[in-house]
Amino acid sequence: MEPIVSFGGTFLLEWLRERHRRHHAIEDHISSIQDELRVLAQCIELHQSARGEMKTRVDRWRKLAYDTEVCIRRYTYNLAMEFRRRQRMPRHVRFLRPGDRLRSRFALKLEGLKANLVAATTDAAKQSPPAAAPEPEEPDVRLLGDTVGMANPCFDLLELVLPHEDQRGNFKVISILGPGGVGKTLLSSIVYKAIEDRDPHEFPRRASVRAADKDIDDVLRDILREIHVVEDDIAAAAGCTGGLSGLLNSSLRGTRYLIMIDDMRKPEQWDKIKSSFPDGYASRVIVTTRNPSVANVCSTDNGYVYKMRPLNESDSECLFISEANLQYDPGTMVEVSVGLRMKCDGLPLALVSVARYVRMKRGQEDLNNFCKEVCMNLGEYLETDKLLERMQWVLARPFDSLDGYTYKASLLYFCTFNCAASPIRRNHMMRRWIAEGFVNPEPGREGSCMIEQLHKWQTLIDQNLITPTDVSNNYKVKRCQPSGMVLEYISHKSKVENLVAFLGEVPHPEYTRWLSLHNGTGRYEYALSNFPRSRPVTLVVSGRAGDGVLSFANCELLRVLDLEDCTDLEDRQLEKICDMLLLRYLGLGMSVTRVPRKIAKLQFLETLDLKKTNIHAIPLEVILLPRLKHLLGRFQLRNGDYKSNRSVESNLETLAGFIVGTNKGFPQLMHLMKKLRKVKIWCNSNADPTNMSALSESIRKFLFGWEEFLPAKNQSLSIDFEDCSQHFLDSLSYPSQQENRPCVLESLKLSGRGEQLNRILTIVTKLECITELCLLSTNQMEVSWVDLVSRLETLRLLQYLKLVAHSIRGFSFWIEGRHFPGLKRMCLQVEENLPRIYIGPGALKFLESLHLICRRLDDLSAAEIGRLHMLKEVAIHSEVSEQTRRSWTKAAGNHPKRPTILFVDIPRPA
Repeated sequence: MEPIVSFGGTFLLEWLRERHRRHHAIEDHISSIQDELRVLAQCIELHQSARGEMKTRVDRWRKLAYDTEVCIRRYTYNLAMEFRRRQRMPRHVRFLRPGDRLRSRFALKLEGLKANLVAATTDAAKQSPPAAAPEPEEPDVRLLGDTVGMANPCFDLLELVLPHEDQRGNFKVISILGPGGVGKTLLSSIVYKAIEDRDPHEFPRRASVRAADKDIDDVLRDILREIHVVEDDIAAAAGCTGGLSGLLNSSLRGTRYLIMIDDMRKPEQWDKIKSSFPDGYASRVIVTTRNPSVANVCSTDNGYVYKMRPLNESDSECLFISEANLQYDPGTMVEVSVGLRMKCDGLPLALVSVARYVRMKRGQEDLNNFCKEVCMNLGEYLETDKLLERMQWVLARPFDSLDGYTYKASLLYFCTFNCAASPIRRNHMMRRWIAEGFVNPEPGREGSCMIEQLHKWQTLIDQNLITPTDVSNNYKVKRCQPSGMVLEYISHKSKVENLVAFLGEVPHPEYTRWLSLHNGTGRYEYALSNFPRSRPVTLVVSGRAGDGVLSFANCELLRVLDLEDCTDLEDRQLEKICDMLLLRYLGLGMSVTRVPRKIAKLQFLETLDLKKTNIHAIPLEVILLPRLKHLLGRFQLRNGDYKSNRSVESNLETLAGFIVGTNKGFPQLMHLMKKLRKVKIWCNSNADPTNMSALSESIRKFLFGWEEFLPAKNQSLSIDFEDCSQHFLDSLSYPSQQENRPCVLESLKLSGRGEQLNRILTIVTKLECITELCLLSTNQMEVSWVDLVSRLETLRLLQYLKLVAHSIRGFSFWIEGRHFPGLKRMCLQVEENLPRIYIGPGALKFLESLHLICRRLDDLSAAEIGRLHMLKEVAIHSEVSEQTRRSWTKAAGNHPKRPTILFVDIPRPA
C-alpha cells in the first residue's frame, strides 16, 4: 500500500545519500519498487471489498507489500547498527568495513521482491474492476419511525424560514448541516409540510427535490416540474445554454417561493444553480448537506447555517426502546442496551438501525447476552448484514470519497487510540502521522508537512468522520474523536486488512502493521511473542502492559511507540527502547522518572513526548539528537550537562517547554535553536540571574532573528513569568538594536501578575505582526481597559484576543472603530466585575465570536451585539442570572445571523 513504502523507501534513500556513496544500484531498486507499490496500492484499494477467490488474491498482494516494507526496514536497521559499530571503532580503522556483504544480500533480496511485485501488478492489471455498489433506496421520510427529538429543531427552522415583518423583502438561503443519518431530510420535510398546511399562499411557488448524484440540469428540471412548468417549455429551454436556469428564474420572478434541495454534496452544484433564484419577496431556499463547504457557500450572503445535533441521552433512550419494540419492559431494556446506545452517539439512523436489528435477530436468546454480543461485533455486522445496509452505506460513502489511500489510512489509524476513553489531541495525531509515513515533506517547501496534515484533519472533520470535542476560543480544533459507529466501522476494516491487531483478541493475525492494547490489565497472555512473523510499525499501550508486552519482542523495527497511558513502564525498560533504532515517535507515561543517556542511539527520533512523565531534567544527549523536531514536557537540562564551549546544532521546531531554574542549559542554548517555531517557558522564583539574563537575550533573538537568520515563520511563544524577577521584566521591556528587524511572531501567551503584564506590554506593542494574544493575570489586581487598548492599538493584524483577569476597572468601557480593526474572536474572562460594554459605530465589524465569561455579566450589554453584523457565536457564564440568560438569548434571536448562545462552566479559583 502507498503509505507502507513512503517511509521505508523515501527515508532510506535519504539515509543512503547521507551516509554512503556506493548505493546507486540499491537506490534504483528502491525507486522502481516504490513505483510498483503505488500501482499495487491502487489495485488493492480498487478491490478492497472483494469476496471469494479475488479476496484471496488481494490478501496475497497485501502480504507482498508488507514483506517488501519489512525488508526495507530491516536493511535500514542493520545499516544503522553497522554505522554505530563503526563509530565505536578507532578512527584509523573506522572506515575499513564498508559493509559490501550486507549491501549485496540486500540488493539480491530487492531483485526478488521487485520481480514478485511486477508479477503482482501485471496480474492486478488483468482483473476487471468491481461494479459500484448501488445506493440504498432513499426512504420516504427516513428509515426512522417517529420524530423523537425533532420539536425544537422544527421550531428553530420555522423561525428562520417564515419571514418576519422587518425581513419581508429579503431572500435567504438556509443550509441544514449535519452528519449522515442525523435527520436533515426528515427535519426539512416536516418544516416543508408544516408550511404547506399552515398557509398554502405563504409561498405560492414550492418545490422539494433531491440533488444527490444528479447533474445540475436534472435538478433544475425537477424544480421546474414541481412548480408546474409545462414539459414543452422545459424541453425547449434544455436545448439552449443556460436555458433551464433562465426559465426557472423567470418562472419564480415576481412571486414568493420556497425551494427545498436535499443532499447537495458539492459546492460547484450551488455555484451553477444560484443564479436561478431571483432576489426579493422574502423567498427561501432550504439546502440540506453534510459538507460544511457546501453550507458555507450556499449561505454566504444573507443566509444561515443551521447545525443539527445528535439526540440527547433521554431522546436516544426513548427512540431505541420504541424501535426495538420492547416497551413492555423498559427498565430492563434501558440497562442492557446502554452499550449499544453509547456506540450510536445519539445518531437517529444508527439508533433505529441497531434497535430494529435487535428486534428482528434476537429470537429466543437472552436479551442481555444478545445485546452484549451485538455490541462486541457491531463492526462486522455493519459490513455483512442487510438489516444494517443503510447505516453501512452512510459510513462507507464519506470513507470512499477520501482522496487516496493515505487519507483513508490516516482515518483508520484512529483505531490505534483508546478513543472510547478520551478524545485525541490534534498535534499528537499529526506527529504520529508523520512518523508513520502518511505525510512526507516536499523538498524546498517549508512547512509542507503541516499544511498537508491540517488539510487531512479538516477533511476528516468536514466529512463527519471525526467529531470536534474541544474547540478553543480561537476556533482551533484541539481534540477530536470518531463517533461510535465510525470507530466500529474503521476498527473492523483495519482488522480485515491486517492493519491493526488488538492485543488480547484471538485469533492473532499472521502479520500486522499496528499493535494496540486498550485498558490493559497486565495479564501474561498479552504477549508480543504471539506475533512471531509480525514486525509492527506502531505499538500503543494504555493501562497495564505486563512483562509480555514490555519485553518488546519482535519490536526492533518500530517507528511509533506510544506508552503515554501505560502505567507499569519502568525506567530500566527504557534501555530496550533505546535499541529500537528506527523510532521516529516516542511517548512515555507517568511511571517514568529518568531518560537514559543511551537515547543518543535513536538517530531517527523526531518527536519525544514527556508531558505525562515525572521527568524534571533531561540529558544533553536529547538536544543533540540530529532529527529531533518536537520535544514536549516540563523540564530543565541536567545539572552539569551544559558546557559553554560545546557547539550544539539543533533541528528543534517545538520546545514546549522548559523551566528556568538553577540549572544552566536551555536559556543559554535556546538562541542556537534557529528553527524553533513554538516555545513554552516557565520561570521559577529560584532562577539563577545568569539564566534569566541569557533567557532575555534568547527571547529577543527568537522574536527578532539572529544576525545571519530571520526568525522562523508562524512562531508561537508562551511565558509564565509570575515568579520572575523585576530585572528580567525590565530587560525584556528595554529596547534593543534587534527590535528594528521584522518580527513574525503570530501567537503570544503571557501569564503573570497584573503589574507584570503592564510592564511586559511595552515589548508586546512592538510585535506588529501578532495575530493571537492571550493575557492571563494571576492575582487580584484590576486591569484597566483604557490602558490595555491604548497600548495594543498598534496591533492592527490582531485576530484573536483573550484577557483573563480578576476584574476590569470602571463602570463601563467603550470599544471604538479604531480598536482592533481586524479582530475576529474576543474572550474576556473576569472573576468579579465586567463593566457594561458599549460598541461604537463601525467597531469590531469582523467579529465572529464573543466570549464574555463573568458571573455578574450586565444583561443590558446584550443589546450591543446588534452592532456586530458578522457575529456567529456568543458564550456567557453558566451561572449568570435568569434575567441575563433571557436578555442574551433574546438579543441573539433578534440578530440577523442568529448567533449561537453557549453557556460555559468555569470553575471558581481555589
